[in-house]
Amino acid sequence: MPLRLRLTALYTALLAVVLAVFGFAAYWAFSRAERGHIDDVLRDRAAEIQRSARLHSGAVVLRELSIGLPGTYIQVIDSSGRVLVRSESLGNVRLPTSPGIEAVARGGRASLFANIIEGNTPAMRMYVVGVRDTSGITHGAVEIAVPAAEVGQTLERLRLWLVVAGLGGLGLAAAVGWRMAYTALRPVDEIAQAAAAIGHTKDLTRRVDAGGDDEVGKLAAAFNGMLDRLQNARDELERTLEGQKQFLADVSHELRTPLTTMRGNLEVTLRSPSMPASEKREAIADALAEAERMSRMVEDLLDLTRAVAAHETRTEPVSIAHVAGEAVAAARPRANGLALTIDLHAEPVVTGDPDKLRRLLDNLIDNAIKYTPAGEVDVAIRRDGEEAVVTVRDTGPGMTVDEVRRVFERFWRADHARGEPGSGLGLAIARAVAQEHGGSIAVDSEPGKGSTFTVRLPLRALSHSTVIPTTEEDTK
Repeated sequence: MPLRLRLTALYTALLAVVLAVFGFAAYWAFSRAERGHIDDVLRDRAAEIQRSARLHSGAVVLRELSIGLPGTYIQVIDSSGRVLVRSESLGNVRLPTSPGIEAVARGGRASLFANIIEGNTPAMRMYVVGVRDTSGITHGAVEIAVPAAEVGQTLERLRLWLVVAGLGGLGLAAAVGWRMAYTALRPVDEIAQAAAAIGHTKDLTRRVDAGGDDEVGKLAAAFNGMLDRLQNARDELERTLEGQKQFLADVSHELRTPLTTMRGNLEVTLRSPSMPASEKREAIADALAEAERMSRMVEDLLDLTRAVAAHETRTEPVSIAHVAGEAVAAARPRANGLALTIDLHAEPVVTGDPDKLRRLLDNLIDNAIKYTPAGEVDVAIRRDGEEAVVTVRDTGPGMTVDEVRRVFERFWRADHARGEPGSGLGLAIARAVAQEHGGSIAVDSEPGKGSTFTVRLPLRALSHSTVIPTTEEDTK
């Protein structure tokens, strides 16, 4: 059953119960009021008749005027139930007697009301009251009756009007309820249609009208928000897949050259048994060098993958000054006469993996040494607010704006660096490690003025963490 039909049926059923209760209450109250009015009329006429009654020879006698009250039927009985006087309006009809009425005539009861039934409907309403003398002795009773047919007809008409009005009200309520349910649930239908269309067309750019601030509007807004998140997730997935495709293409391209060199050298060695031993050693040495290059490239790829995936990341207090000091000390033998210095303006402590942070600084220092034929490489440590800042500055050839934009891409190398050893992954690994630790890395460079790489890492939350001091050798 559709939801709008269920809502309409529920609304109509509830209204039907309310109308039924109201109708029964109104009918009961009106019926009670009408019967109460008749009883009041009977009491008033009975009091008037009692005032006009007199005793004659022990019998009750009524004045002629009292007997002839219009619309009133009067009958007087004695204590034995025998009819003494009857009003002319009764004609041949005799008002009934009963043990209860006779008890009133004998003084056993003060009065009573009774209904005179004809068929299945009350024809008259009767009131019986005793007639007493001045000493209070009851000598009979007066039966006074008035027609009740008019009241019955009025109640019948009231029942008819209540039924007709109730059915009409229910019909109108059902129509209005259906319209209200349709209007209220129309946005839900639009959401359902949009969801079906999106499932069919895979178009996540479609949206529904959020409407107002009611529950349906909030549902539409939540639906649109879900579509936004799905669209962003799909775009991110597409970018990731495209990046993976490009990454695989770059890896294939980078591995093709050493593999081709190795295969060529080995094939030449196998096909030329008479090749001089010196040439064979040279070919084997070239193949071994290419194998080592491939090994380093594979290790770099594994490091990059671990950094991006946050594989087995350790979280412990790390003195970035200590790590930088170790990295500078290890790089001095590879400096080729360059002035390699470290300036400690602070000794900040960060939270992270000391091995990965060491790899980050090793890559930055090696990159600076590799592209600085003469001059100096300076490593500086300082604190900026809630961040530890590490800068690696060199006096190399610098980079253009386009080169700065691409310097952290995987396997990318500037034209003047094509002949230098390396895989083109060092800076990409450095950026991945910095991002893994919640930090960032940036470069500032101009042609002919060298380059400065800046790493920013959040400080450890607990300021009282132990700081591992650097050695005097590290700061030289």
